[in-house]
Amino acid sequence: MGQRKAPCAFEPHVKEILHPVRGAGRSHLHRHHRAHQGHFDLQAREGRAPCDLRRPLRRKCYTIAAEQSAIEVAERVSFEAKWHLLARVGVRCYILISNVSGAVKVALLQILQFPVVLPHKFQDAEKFNFQFSDFSEITETADKLRWYRYQKGLRQRDAADYAGIDRSTYIHYEEAGRDFYPKEHMEKLAELFEVPLENLLDDYNLFLLRGQGAQIKAIRMKLGLTQREYADKLGVSLGSLKQWEQNRKQIFKSTWEKYFKQSLESCK
Repeated sequence: MGQRKAPCAFEPHVKEILHPVRGAGRSHLHRHHRAHQGHFDLQAREGRAPCDLRRPLRRKCYTIAAEQSAIEVAERVSFEAKWHLLARVGVRCYILISNVSGAVKVALLQILQFPVVLPHKFQDAEKFNFQFSDFSEITETADKLRWYRYQKGLRQRDAADYAGIDRSTYIHYEEAGRDFYPKEHMEKLAELFEVPLENLLDDYNLFLLRGQGAQIKAIRMKLGLTQREYADKLGVSLGSLKQWEQNRKQIFKSTWEKYFKQSLESCK
């Protein structure tokens, strides 16, 4: 009879219980282990016939999942677990990154929207396009917003949600007679329509965007007048003129049209 080699007192041992696990077309041995020092005491797992192996622990044991290839692991991982947002590069355009089992990948994600245009909405757009055959004919911000929104096939709700405002507020933006448009909202809409901010603004809002104080002062300096002389010439109080030039008071559109619109056009 052969003799079993006695284990070294300083060498840990493994108690292993192996049982068959059915896989795709073949059987695997599923291994559980824990290190021991001292005697061996193997117990079969309930309901399964044990296969006893007693040997010194000479190397690290790995589970079957860790031995699978990166492709097999990737197939088991959900899309949300594999891909994460890396950067936003445009309107509804993103770069995603994936790191599964050390394999790093990047991918471009472009989200396309195809809104359903209701018949009456289509008729509204058609009437508007008959009114303005070319964008250069449009002078008011309200009409510019409608033009670009129709070009993108978007609803008023879509534009309002992107700008972070109520739908009722955006509806007023497209109505005639509105004077002032907040810069932060127009910047978001310009981003949505993928156009420069200046393309959305009428002359009055461009005047505010470029700084009313500097422009009024430039007109006065060109005329070679003091603030008092220029205030008398315009027929306004000296205090109002100072506040306009110092950007402490926003000038009304009607006042801008009466005193400065023509002067600014002559300076171009």
